[in-house]
Amino acid sequence: MKILLQLSDTENFTTNEKSIARYILLHRERMLNLSMRELAQETYTSHSTVNRLTRKLGLSGFRAFMLGLAAEFQQENGTAGPIDPNYPFGLDESPAQIARHLIANHIPFLTITSAASSPLAQLSPIVIRVPGDEKKHAKIGPFASQIAFEYVLNVLYSCIYKLAYAKNRDSAIERLQQAYIREAISDE
Repeated sequence: MKILLQLSDTENFTTNEKSIARYILLHRERMLNLSMRELAQETYTSHSTVNRLTRKLGLSGFRAFMLGLAAEFQQENGTAGPIDPNYPFGLDESPAQIARHLIANHIPFLTITSAASSPLAQLSPIVIRVPGDEKKHAKIGPFASQIAFEYVLNVLYSCIYKLAYAKNRDSAIERLQQAYIREAISDE
């Protein structure tokens, strides 16, 4: 569960833990610059109380807490948008409804299809047409299509990645470093 969400549910917290949680939620912009000692001073609590709270949140200690909090802040800043990346579409939404939603939110998309006159293709700003004359009962057809689709998707991804290559490379390196740090902490 997310740290900030846990901090907002103070039902099982002691009075001092509630004080720490309230401070963190009200002073988010300052949190990443505070040490455990400074947080304890700001909240008129002790190091032990801060440490107990981090463990109550399911973390191994203050360092893991700060790394998790930094990751949440980064995720909030990096994925803020009109569509939740975890659940972008509902089960009952048609491809055309999804396309209309993307258009309304000014989110670019493209359609890869063999049905150029479909409602989705009509809404799409870019349509990549693929052959639609494969025989469904032939064994090689679906395999060949899968390879062709994977190739097209890999080329598209590579082109998009290249548009901001340095930024994407640095972001990938940073994510790997954070994953390494989290793994190192969990091994302690």
